[in-house]
Amino acid sequence: MDRESLWTRVSAGWCAIGAAKTGEIPCIFPDSREFGFETGSLETATTARNPPKIPATWISRPGRIAVDSRICAHPAPRKLAPVRGVDGRHTLPTYPQAPASGNVKLMIRQHIFHQPVNVLKSASRSRLTVADHSRESAGLRYVYPVVSRRAGGLSIGINLNTNNACNWRCIYCQVPGLTRGAPGPLDLDRLRFELTDFLQDVLKGDFLVARVPAEARRLNDIALSGNGEPTSAKEFEQVIDLIGEIRRQAGVPAGVKTVLITNGSLMQRSGVQDGVRKLAALNGEVWFKMDRATDAGMRRVNNTRTGMARARANLAIAARLCPTWIQTCQFAFDGAGPDEVEQEAYVEFLRQCLADAIALKGVLLYGLARRSFQPEASRLAPLSAQQLETMAQRIRALGLAVKVTP
Repeated sequence: MDRESLWTRVSAGWCAIGAAKTGEIPCIFPDSREFGFETGSLETATTARNPPKIPATWISRPGRIAVDSRICAHPAPRKLAPVRGVDGRHTLPTYPQAPASGNVKLMIRQHIFHQPVNVLKSASRSRLTVADHSRESAGLRYVYPVVSRRAGGLSIGINLNTNNACNWRCIYCQVPGLTRGAPGPLDLDRLRFELTDFLQDVLKGDFLVARVPAEARRLNDIALSGNGEPTSAKEFEQVIDLIGEIRRQAGVPAGVKTVLITNGSLMQRSGVQDGVRKLAALNGEVWFKMDRATDAGMRRVNNTRTGMARARANLAIAARLCPTWIQTCQFAFDGAGPDEVEQEAYVEFLRQCLADAIALKGVLLYGLARRSFQPEASRLAPLSAQQLETMAQRIRALGLAVKVTP
C-alpha cells in the first residue's frame, strides 16, 4: 500500500489513519498534522479485553505513535477513543467496545523524529528578543525562530550544523562548544516536518502575536544560518530544493526572502553553486561574511587559512549566481576598534570589487549584540553607533548601499 493511502492529512490538524482496502477504523490523534515513515513496529491482535501492548520506552521518549488499523473480520468503521499516555503527552488509541466479531489487527508504529506538536509549541512561550538567538527556543532540531536586527522582523532559522561544527572559528561566535568540522548526515524528513509545521504556526496560527514583539510581527525570511557553515552540509542543494517545495505548499508570500548566511569559503564547490543558483529563484539572497580584508585580519578574527584571493573569487561567484550582500561584523578588541590599515584595506577591497563589476547589493555593517562563547570573549566589546556610522560613510562614498545595525 502506498504512503498516501496510509497517511492521510485531514482538516483542523487531526490525522485519520486506516487501511483503504478493507474498510477503516480511523485512529484520531489531536494536534497532529502529518506523519512520516516508521522506525519501529509492533503487531498485536487487539480486542476490548486485549488492549494494545505498547512498550513503555515508546511512551516515555519524545515522539509520535501512529496506528495503522487493518480489519481482519470487522468491516464496520468504528472510532477509537484517544487517551493520554503515561507521560501525559502522547495520545494512544483504545477500543470503546469490543468489535462485533473477530479481532482487529493493529500495526503500531513509532515516529521518533516527530515530537508532539503541542509539546513543540509549548517548549518556550516567552517573547523573542534580538539578544536571544537560541536554537532551542522552539524545541526543534533544525528550525528555530529569531527576531533579527538586520532583517527587522521574524526570521525562521534553519540550523544544519546541529553538532556545532564549523570550518571557521570566528572570535565573536555565539555558539557554545564550537568545534572544527562539518555537519553529519541530515534527517531531511524531520527537517520537512519541522519547517512545514512551524510555517503553519507563523502564517495561520498565533505565533507572531504570542511570541514576537509588536514592532517585528512580520515574517521577513527563512534563513540558512545556525551553528556552523551551512554550505558544508553534503545535502545543501537538497535542502534548498526542500525549502522551495515547502514554500510553495505552505503558501509563503513571494516577498519573504530565503537567505543564506555564509562565510563563503566553499562557494567554489559545484554542489554549493547549484544550490545558490536555486536559492536565487526563491527570492534568495546571499549574506557573504567579510569581517576583515587582509590575510592577517582574517586569521586573527575568523581563524581561517582562507586568504583574500580565495575570498574575492568566491564572492564573485556568489554575486554572479544570486543577489549578494557583504556582511561585516566590527567590534573592539582589547579596547580598540579596527585600525586604519584594516579599514583602508576593507574600503580598497570594495573599490576593486566595483571596478571589476562584481555586482553587490551593498554591505550589512553590524556590531556585537550577544556575548561570544569563544576564548577571546572577555577581550571583545561593541563599537558605538557613531563608530559604525563613520565606517558606513566611507563605504557609501563608493556608491554602495550600507545598512548599519549597532
